[in-house]
Amino acid sequence: MSSEEHNRIKESVKKNSLQGHICIQDADAFDETVKNGIYGFPHKGDSKRISYFRSVSSLYNIGIGDLIFLYRKKGDYPGNQEINGPFKVTSLYEEPDIFYDNTDTFEVLIKNENRGRSRFLFEKANSEIRSITNNYKLIEKFENRKIWGFRHPTVMNIGAARKKSIAALTTKQTIELLDILFDPDYSTSRDFSIGDIPSTDVKNYYKNKVHKNYSDDCTFPLTERYIKHVIKSSKNPPCWEHKIYPYLIRGFKRRRSVLSSDLLKDFEKINGELLSEYGIKFNDISKNVVQEAIASTHLQEEMEILLSDPSENNLMILEIKRGDIIQDSIDQTINYIDLLKSIFPEKNIFANIVGCGAEKDINNPRNSINLVEYIIKNEKISFSLSKVN
Repeated sequence: MSSEEHNRIKESVKKNSLQGHICIQDADAFDETVKNGIYGFPHKGDSKRISYFRSVSSLYNIGIGDLIFLYRKKGDYPGNQEINGPFKVTSLYEEPDIFYDNTDTFEVLIKNENRGRSRFLFEKANSEIRSITNNYKLIEKFENRKIWGFRHPTVMNIGAARKKSIAALTTKQTIELLDILFDPDYSTSRDFSIGDIPSTDVKNYYKNKVHKNYSDDCTFPLTERYIKHVIKSSKNPPCWEHKIYPYLIRGFKRRRSVLSSDLLKDFEKINGELLSEYGIKFNDISKNVVQEAIASTHLQEEMEILLSDPSENNLMILEIKRGDIIQDSIDQTINYIDLLKSIFPEKNIFANIVGCGAEKDINNPRNSINLVEYIIKNEKISFSLSKVN
């Protein structure tokens, strides 16, 4: 790959605050995934289960032009246990091509079953596909915290770690990964003998599904229409806080979204005074969105949503609670902030704890934490500073 192509991709990532996403794929299904330009992953149960909303939220974390890196699990293949890419998310109709597909038209096999129902379409980001052959160089990035927030793909789903299919990178981390991927000392070119992806058949099939409405029995796009359907059909408060995840993630991630304007205004009003002391605007600190980031690989607990500016100089933790905010919620968030501050003493770290309300006798000793209440009305969620602050 030429240095010009490398620089072109990096400049696009910087200019547009793009993020990367490492996607884990079974070794046997990898070639078919690349050939079709469809990545899919499973969840347990139907759309009424928490695992479903976790998978949907991680897809809403993907934006137009975001880069995709496919990690091939262990097997007897070229690129075995290596990160391959870069690819990028496609857009058929000015939206990222993310779908829920409950048909067998284009199978995404996982353990020889078509279980990859939550999916997105992707294409090549450049003329060649490369893979990182030196995992020690990648692990070095984890150890010096230039890449962080998740475990290395080799150990991501081992032992007590909660299984993940997609891990999001910030803009800064995406550039770090590209630098390894484009360095011939640590990577190599892979020939998958593929033409243009997605194939014409795949494009035509999903073009016909772009305007479909939600149904458990068909293929439909994951857009704001589906989020509004979920919110409107929920009780107040929702059955699970996970139903709020897609609303927040889509609104922060996609600034052209119909959810975005009011959402950003709400959170700017909530955090304006806090952030102004540091010369920060909420609009900037929320340009990168990471779902379920871990502060340390030694912890099982995850920060539900982590926001950052593209430089990663400023971080904001969002903890979403099912009911009222209680003292344990504040204590846990303080632990996250203190741990991150010990790891990254140069960063500004803030937090919002979001709930239906807040218990009256709780104590919030940190100026860097705001307590936030939400109200659901029809298809909209409004957020405001809690009176308990």
